[in-house]
Amino acid sequence: MQDKGAPGAQTFLSKSEMRARGWGEIHAGSYGRLLIELESHLNTTFQMETPTKRRLSSHWKRVIDCDRSKWGVRSLDPPTEAELEHYAAYQYPVYAVGYNWLESCSKSATRLQQRIEEIIEFWVQRKHECKQVILITHSMGGLVARACAKRIPDTIAGIIHGAMPALGAPVAYRRIACGVEPSSPGSVDGTSVESSAFSLMLGRTTRETTAVMATSPGVLELLPNHLYPRPWLFLRTVSTVAGKKTWHDWVSLPKESPYAMYRELEAWHRMIDPQLADPAVMHKKIGITAAITNAIDEAENFHVKELDNYYHPNTYAFYGLDPQRRTFSRISWIADDTPANGRVAMSAAAIARGKPKLRLPDGGRSVSVEGCALTFFPDSQDAPGDGTVPEASGLCTGGVLRQLFATRGYSHQNSYDPDYMVLLTQHLVVKIVQDVQ
Repeated sequence: MQDKGAPGAQTFLSKSEMRARGWGEIHAGSYGRLLIELESHLNTTFQMETPTKRRLSSHWKRVIDCDRSKWGVRSLDPPTEAELEHYAAYQYPVYAVGYNWLESCSKSATRLQQRIEEIIEFWVQRKHECKQVILITHSMGGLVARACAKRIPDTIAGIIHGAMPALGAPVAYRRIACGVEPSSPGSVDGTSVESSAFSLMLGRTTRETTAVMATSPGVLELLPNHLYPRPWLFLRTVSTVAGKKTWHDWVSLPKESPYAMYRELEAWHRMIDPQLADPAVMHKKIGITAAITNAIDEAENFHVKELDNYYHPNTYAFYGLDPQRRTFSRISWIADDTPANGRVAMSAAAIARGKPKLRLPDGGRSVSVEGCALTFFPDSQDAPGDGTVPEASGLCTGGVLRQLFATRGYSHQNSYDPDYMVLLTQHLVVKIVQDVQ
């Protein structure tokens, strides 16, 4: 933010200016409209009707009149005239900062801090007062921003988190262990098409995903962390006798810290198969097992020591809670254990001791249990969400937030697409600025 002495906002920036502001660093299909809307309207609160008379701009009337139920609340006071007056005393040039999602969020936070310092220095050198910025994040970017804000809290006026996996997401385990899910049951508005396209890009099978994700700390930092409600991984069987199904939840994991489970490379339900993790032999010097362990250690250190449950004191957040966009709140491996040929149903200990035999192309696993072969398949999405982040993580448990919004009507990657979500974002920018003196 700058004081009112800064150059006026431009509705349309030149290509060179957009490039200088980092707009090319992030995915235009997901964030391009948001950048344009913010740049076009954050700096046009009032319009002059005559040299002495002004009125609230039509856009900001839309912010005030937006149906609050779309924001997941029954009512929410609109910005007052005094709040808008205070807000309009500043200007808001819009910047974008991308990051390498394979690297640790800690490294990405360092780059974000450097960019913030560079931006502030840019304006200071041009004789404008500029002391703080507002961060608007999406998904993993929220983890990056929180780590950055913990280092320089006074430089951050406030943060708006969108669709952040605050405690991680079980889908990250599923994508490493089984490949990317090709569809989303119950999805609407093309979300199944999006899921299928995403699975093609990231990897439909575990052979494809493990090679990228197993030694990437950033990816592993998207796994359920030490604060995610346990258990969330289940080994289950179902028996059908005389037309009646009986379900057995044999094993529930993790029992304690999840990181020991992530480091387990031998169990049949392991997340990472080391034989798939280094097809290019990039880790020959230290060995693939050490490379996997080092990446998990880095993720654990970020979760537990660097971030934990820190939130900037002026934080707002929203997440998806849509029954038509199912997500994984838990991961279940399920096998048919119907007694046959005199065999009786397996025990919990036997299921846990099973030995991996064969990986199936669709993510299933053939497992030898007491000499018998059971085929376990990963279950489908089990809870409302945005296709990626479950409610348990979206709730930002343990954080002290100004306000949290449970919203719907979008898929995870497109959470800033709906007009009402852009209006909510702008409403929250006004609220954040009220703490700026």
